[in-house]
Amino acid sequence: MAVQLRVKLQPHVLRRVRETTRELGRGSYGVVIELRFNGNQCAGKKLRDFHFLATSTEDRLLSKFGDEVILHSQLHHPNIVRLLGVHYCTGSQLPMLVMEYLPHALLQLIERRGIINKEAILLDVANGLDYLHAKRPPIIHHNIKASNVLVTVDYKAKITDLSMSKLGDALKEHNYNTFPGNPYLMPPEAFVHNPVYSEKLDVFSFGCLILHMLTGNVIVPTDQYKPSPQDRNSFIKVSEWDRRAGSI
Repeated sequence: MAVQLRVKLQPHVLRRVRETTRELGRGSYGVVIELRFNGNQCAGKKLRDFHFLATSTEDRLLSKFGDEVILHSQLHHPNIVRLLGVHYCTGSQLPMLVMEYLPHALLQLIERRGIINKEAILLDVANGLDYLHAKRPPIIHHNIKASNVLVTVDYKAKITDLSMSKLGDALKEHNYNTFPGNPYLMPPEAFVHNPVYSEKLDVFSFGCLILHMLTGNVIVPTDQYKPSPQDRNSFIKVSEWDRRAGSI
């Protein structure tokens, strides 16, 4: 199936890509390194083969990955990180995603208190989400959070990890985890049996991002249920506001 994926993505394979030894970041699905393409600095997301090639659902995962890469390559918006194409490293069965380079990660800026205009950053993210949700069918990112927002030198924010967000869902499904993203950022409907997701999932996560930026802290919710004051053997549901109010 890896061979079929390469054929599928052949129109998106870039030539004259030069890899450097500089690592830009690291995550659960791989590492991001600096690339040079046509003389320009780019970011390359190098995926770990074992995530895809050592599972019983390899064919489905690789097919889904190819679909997501093609979809991402067709998106053009000032608040969406642009996917330039793919590049195959020597010895790898999976392509590296070649994306435009942005120097800042929003999460690091929040931690360093380095954001001058928080409202402008949030407006950029909102505009990017509006673009995705206006597609037919809507494109749901599934994992809006500070680490998935990058920032340009002039502090314009762009949403990243579009190709990986939905693919992450498929990998989690293989591992019997039904959450579509970080459970801290999920709305109540994400925790029911056989949940149905819409773009509202991203809107809820965006609200959590707003609180993260305003407070400087990830808003960690408490449990969904607490013992009833009248009967300690029964439980009552906690509102979403009350679950997060203690961190605000």
